Amino acid sequence: MNNENNNLVPETSPVVKEVTETKGKNKGEKSIYNAIGAIVCVVIIILVAIIVTSLVIDSNNSKKMALIDKQNAEKQAKKDAIDGYGQALESVIDIQYNLDGTVLTIEEAKKRVHNENKVSCKYEGINEDRTVYLSQCIVDGKSINYNYGIKIEAPKYSEDTYFKVYYDKQKGEASLTKTDGTTDEYIIDAHGKYKSVELLSNNNTLQYVKWIDSENRMRVTDYTTGKDVLSGVYYLDCYPIKNGSLYTEYAVVIINNKSGVYNFKTGEEIVPCNYDREFGAFPLETTDFISLRRDNVSYLFNYKTGEIKLSGYAYYSKVGNYIVATKKNSDSPLSYKKEFY
Repeated sequence: MNNENNNLVPETSPVVKEVTETKGKNKGEKSIYNAIGAIVCVVIIILVAIIVTSLVIDSNNSKKMALIDKQNAEKQAKKDAIDGYGQALESVIDIQYNLDGTVLTIEEAKKRVHNENKVSCKYEGINEDRTVYLSQCIVDGKSINYNYGIKIEAPKYSEDTYFKVYYDKQKGEASLTKTDGTTDEYIIDAHGKYKSVELLSNNNTLQYVKWIDSENRMRVTDYTTGKDVLSGVYYLDCYPIKNGSLYTEYAVVIINNKSGVYNFKTGEEIVPCNYDREFGAFPLETTDFISLRRDNVSYLFNYKTGEIKLSGYAYYSKVGNYIVATKKNSDSPLSYKKEFY
């Protein structure tokens, strides 16, 4: 009897059972809350890490950009220094040339320039047109891969003291080389070595040849007579004005580094050489007009008479039967009507 009672398992009371279930439930909820809390913490840590990383990256990028900007600024400053040095050299070379026709050596020119940025170049020199070339330079002790100007191989002087112009009567054309149709030969005595021969010829209307003599002086010669054009004028360069495809007897002439217009045949000065060479001279196609500039003002000349037709504008162009004069940065240019025939 006792043994039977001892083997009986007492039945759990409802209160104990409820407490036990409640504890289990609370424990489960607590585990969920702990898991959620852990996830939130991880998310917060990840967000903070992303933000910090982003700030660090932005900071590094800003530093890199600032460094790049600084390097670019330094590089540009070096380029500007080399450009300024080259321009200063060309300036003193032109000043001396305009005074007495002497071309300085690069070493003589360097002595006359204030080289505040301590520019030095491995390769440097003066071209035949008196432009300067500089390469493999050092500025304030630091090298830079930048060149000023280019080296132009100068034409070589001929060993002969004369050259020939050949004329083909059947074709009505002149040439510097003999052809099967050559009927006439003209010999130009250069009185020494010569180079850079260029024919300026329109059949029978213009019969000139441009060349450089042994003293490096530009010459234009009438090849039919052997006489120089503008023989009393010491010019640096000249080139005939074209009307369409044909040369005219009028030429842009460079004297003392300034541009003007002369009549080749008569030697008459049509427009004084007081205009900027750097700007150039711009004939308006199939017209008698040419544009020259001085002190940032452009002038439109009749190159046959020297009359100023227009002035005070940035540039001029021919549109149809009109000349259009345009102000700088203007969308409404002045139209100047002129009929051409």
